[in-house]
Amino acid sequence: MRALLVGLWLFALLDPALGANPWVLWNDVSLACEAKGTLDKSEGMILIGVWPTYETCGEQLQAKATSLRQDGPSDRQGPEVKEFRITQEGNIITQTSTLKDGGICTSSFRLFCLPDTTDPREPKSR
Repeated sequence: MRALLVGLWLFALLDPALGANPWVLWNDVSLACEAKGTLDKSEGMILIGVWPTYETCGEQLQAKATSLRQDGPSDRQGPEVKEFRITQEGNIITQTSTLKDGGICTSSFRLFCLPDTTDPREPKSR
């Protein structure tokens, strides 16, 4: 019995994924558009996917960030858009459209990985 326990313990040391939780890639989205004296806002948390390791989740985060940065002006250039700009600060990508009437619309995407045991949509306990 003791040999079995020692064997299981050694197996757990050699397999770092054993008992590890999957990792979830989240996108915290914030949209705001101020035009003609009106401000429209929307926020939401989007679950993008689940991966077995933090490293894999991080790779997917980088791929998603690249995708958001590569959205070209042609993707957002409507008849009312004067200028379109994409910026990145850390894990936050912001797409800003300046409208011909002086209004500004902003889409902000904050990407992050959390263990599947943590749901950022749940209220924080005090």
